[in-house]
Amino acid sequence: MGANVAPAYANAYMNFFEINYVFSNDLFSQFALGYHRYIDDIFFIWTGTSNSMLEFFSQLNSIHPELQFTLHHSTESVPFLDTLVMKDIEGNLSTDLYCKPTDSNSLLHYSSCHPRTTKNSLPRSQFDRVSRIVSNPEIRKERLDTTAQKFELRHYPPKLLDFEKTRALTPPSPQPPMYPRDRIPFVHTFHPTMPEYTLSLRNTGHYYLRHTLK
Repeated sequence: MGANVAPAYANAYMNFFEINYVFSNDLFSQFALGYHRYIDDIFFIWTGTSNSMLEFFSQLNSIHPELQFTLHHSTESVPFLDTLVMKDIEGNLSTDLYCKPTDSNSLLHYSSCHPRTTKNSLPRSQFDRVSRIVSNPEIRKERLDTTAQKFELRHYPPKLLDFEKTRALTPPSPQPPMYPRDRIPFVHTFHPTMPEYTLSLRNTGHYYLRHTLK
């Protein structure tokens, strides 16, 4: 890991491994639901017994000595990447933010020599991440407050954090279409040395005046 090709290589091999050893496994066919994988992290629901799940796990680890899986399972909650998937007594699923015990708040410090726009965009992206993951509105607000505190420790302006946190709690308004549906988008490579010209396209008797390129 660390090389640019590593994620693509890992995905390619895991795809080969799944086709040959996971999807064709009898236990997997009988009991596995909702199989999802991100590179080497896998999430799925097992409908069989604990013994059948452990047997399936043992079979996978016996295929290749250099490819060994670890198993985290529970009837109540299980983490997957930065999401904690939980099941209540009625069988309903909900999601919460998951932070590893080794989390050390490595957010970019506001005094770092980065463009101001880059540093100002980080709270927005992280608050949006919390809003997407946390399904319970009350818990979502708590997680946003916790995230804001982490940014405060990295010396981010409180005014910026309050603005972005309020925006994250506000329901998004519907976005208007980028262009009328009866228009055909035209994409062209732009360069400052290009001559100025105006392009018109004719379609079913209608003329569409496009942007003047300079």
